[in-house]
Amino acid sequence: GVYGRVLCHRSAMGYLLANATAYSGMFAYFAGSPFVFIEVYGVAAEDYGYLFACNVIALMSVSFLNARLVTRLGAHRLFAIAVRIIAIVGIVLLVNAITGFGGLPGLVIPLLVYVGSLSMIGANAMALALDRFPQAAGSVSALSGGLMFAVGALSAGAVGLFHDGSALAMAAVITATGLGALTAQICLTRDDS
Repeated sequence: GVYGRVLCHRSAMGYLLANATAYSGMFAYFAGSPFVFIEVYGVAAEDYGYLFACNVIALMSVSFLNARLVTRLGAHRLFAIAVRIIAIVGIVLLVNAITGFGGLPGLVIPLLVYVGSLSMIGANAMALALDRFPQAAGSVSALSGGLMFAVGALSAGAVGLFHDGSALAMAAVITATGLGALTAQICLTRDDS
């Protein structure tokens, strides 16, 4: 019954769907980046870990920034800003993958911004969804996790399905996840501001 109430609640589902869709971009990154960085751009396999570690630094940095800004700007505003950021950098990533603009940095920099922004999206989306169902925190968290892994599996599978030996499949799926998160945010949570 609790799951049904959450699933039928427009804004709570908006936050959970936007969060799951945004995070599925990271699953696409996990699926595509080893091939893209190592095979397409010639990064030594032993150096791939350093590029991946930069994402952890981005996640931690944005998480710290979010904690500093949330009391001044509010969770909904920060969530909306971060969703717009991932949609924009997703498009930049796709354009760079199609044109080759910027080479490896042309992919790494938008990916860092995308992944770092997930800290702001995840923390605020969960807080806002839980605010609608404070008595059902466990159910909301479980639903959030289930959605994240379900949509993430689809995005990782899509990278493999559309793989063409370039960065295009990874970039296209990440762009779709950013735009999907933006669509969920605009259509389902806009009135919460």
